[in-house]
Amino acid sequence: MKKLLFSLVMVLTALTAAAIPAKKGVKVTLTLTDGTQVVTELRGDEFGHFYEAEDGRIFVESETPNVFMLADKMQVIKKANSRREARNMNRSKRRKEFGVPTSYTGQKKGIIILVNYTDKSFLSENDKPRFDKIVNTVNYSEGKFTGSVHDYFHAQSNGQFDLTFDVVGPVTVSHGHAYYGGNDAYGNDKRPQDMIVEACNLVADSVNFKDYDWDNNGEVDQVYVIYAGKGEADSGIANTIWPHEWELSATGNVITIDGVRINTYACGPELNGGGSINGIGTICHEFTHCLGLPDFYDTRGQNNFGLDSWSVMDYGCYNNNGFTPCNYTGYERMFCGWVKPTELKNNTTVTDMKSLADFGEVFIMRNPAHADEYYILQNVQQKGWDIYAGGKGLLIMHVDYDKSVWQNNSVNTTSTRQRCTIFPADNKLSHYSVSGDPFPYGAKKSFGNTTSPAAKLYNFNTDGKKLMNIEITDIKNNSDGTVSFNFVNNNDGGNDPEEPEGDIIFKETFDKCNGTGGNDNSWDGTVASAAFTPDNKDWTSTSSFGGNKCARFGTSNIAGSATTPQIAINGMTTMTFKAAPWSNDQSTLEVTSSNENVVVSKTDFAMNNNVWNEITVTLTGNGDTKLTFAVKGKRFFLDDITLIKEATTGINIINTMKDDKSMRVYSIDGRYLGNDINALGRGLYIVGGKKIVK
Repeated sequence: MKKLLFSLVMVLTALTAAAIPAKKGVKVTLTLTDGTQVVTELRGDEFGHFYEAEDGRIFVESETPNVFMLADKMQVIKKANSRREARNMNRSKRRKEFGVPTSYTGQKKGIIILVNYTDKSFLSENDKPRFDKIVNTVNYSEGKFTGSVHDYFHAQSNGQFDLTFDVVGPVTVSHGHAYYGGNDAYGNDKRPQDMIVEACNLVADSVNFKDYDWDNNGEVDQVYVIYAGKGEADSGIANTIWPHEWELSATGNVITIDGVRINTYACGPELNGGGSINGIGTICHEFTHCLGLPDFYDTRGQNNFGLDSWSVMDYGCYNNNGFTPCNYTGYERMFCGWVKPTELKNNTTVTDMKSLADFGEVFIMRNPAHADEYYILQNVQQKGWDIYAGGKGLLIMHVDYDKSVWQNNSVNTTSTRQRCTIFPADNKLSHYSVSGDPFPYGAKKSFGNTTSPAAKLYNFNTDGKKLMNIEITDIKNNSDGTVSFNFVNNNDGGNDPEEPEGDIIFKETFDKCNGTGGNDNSWDGTVASAAFTPDNKDWTSTSSFGGNKCARFGTSNIAGSATTPQIAINGMTTMTFKAAPWSNDQSTLEVTSSNENVVVSKTDFAMNNNVWNEITVTLTGNGDTKLTFAVKGKRFFLDDITLIKEATTGINIINTMKDDKSMRVYSIDGRYLGNDINALGRGLYIVGGKKIVK
């Protein structure tokens, strides 16, 4: 069992190639070690697939070929994640452009190599001229096809990206299909890279690989191989290759032909799982990785929704069985530099928003305190490349961009923080209810803080809450295929916004504490004995009490300490807070991190008595941590904790201050600036909880 568990971990954590997800509904009957059989469904992708029964059990192959054993899904996935992250780091180091928005315009030429095996060849009707039509012909419409690969990218870019391909082959590699596509002891395809290398060498005399180096950096942008027969993703046949995009350098197989390196490649099958010629969905998905976009399905196989059939980088590559992949989302078009969204700041009415199929306008609204978190509004209508979309109307996307997460190809792997997903109008994130995703849905014609779903955020807004503070009302599908709606921005200063200087990742004001002490300059006696009611859940502490919009920890007999909820730290982060000793209690404060990989720049602070001491420290490192504030004496007050990502200083400061809390001045991103607004320059500030323009 130990060996089996290790094998399954490796299935889930080998090279994190970018690949298409398993096609839903692919049923496979497995024979188990006890001789019984069970019907399962294929899950995951090329480097993380397994078989799951209807009751949630998962199975992997035992030491006996084609015989399967039960495994613990949650235990395996948990152990897999740490290994996966380590392998992902290698990818991000090699390919800095992956996951980073980049503009692609003009005429570009790709290469597609047709590959036969010694035991499997293309069907006679699926010859080179047919594939040339499938990828290059303008307005291609033979059989079930509703356009060529060229047509698809031309439509997504509104003509800005003119992509064509040189189709060469077929050539025959030196082994049968199972030699390259059969699964090894860990469940991975054995030698797909060998197939790529052989194919490139076999066509070296018929092409000039320099033609496929788009930016003249000495490396071919991508080689695409179509191999004879079926693929594993939609057939479940284990000895076939799972379509994917990856790098030859991952296995040390980089080759140089015509003076350029061949590293990045993608591949897909001639036939779909039903035995008919494959549609263009696989090619469009894998080639989109060449443009830097990650997968938006759950690459760890935990069935998170992601973008499902609304994105070609998720299940949308299978629309119409792959013959009509869905349009790029507004986010994907923005990522590739093909559209510049209109930012919604001022209250407005939109009356004629055109659809993605008509290359219509895309709207964006950002979290005022965290610019990399935003909503994307787009109109999806069942026409053009979206004719097989699950529904129509205003589709609202929620993006929480983090460069490292995008580069690690793990965008939607955390169920509680899917970083590129949607707000479904019917409030159901399910593949089987996508018709209810766009607005309006039935009587649901509005979206905001109090609707269901609500306009929630992952990061704090400027008011310290995780809500966008907007209203989108009276959403309508018009008879001409446009969408209309009213937009109201309820953020303070929404009509005159200020870009934040940092990203607030945690904020605790203790303003719900409705007692006495601290902010009324009372530091002893019977003060600070009210209920402790913090803004954030999951605080742990010793003897906690509420003061005057602040907190008190400890008693005359118990030393005070307070530990924050878990906070995700990603790079340099500045933390500011206020602290004060109780009356004349011992005044040394200690700040520590629960994660040794997150380092606090200074941990001990000598505080002055009977005044607030404002303290600034820098946190460096990466990972989830909890921060503990503790005194070496007995009791202390704590207030206004703010963590801002990517601060530029590492200075430790402690200032003594006396002021009226109602007159304190803060920057738009929550940083305390003193209590004299007249001493500050022109700008937008928060005074007494209200925004003031100076």
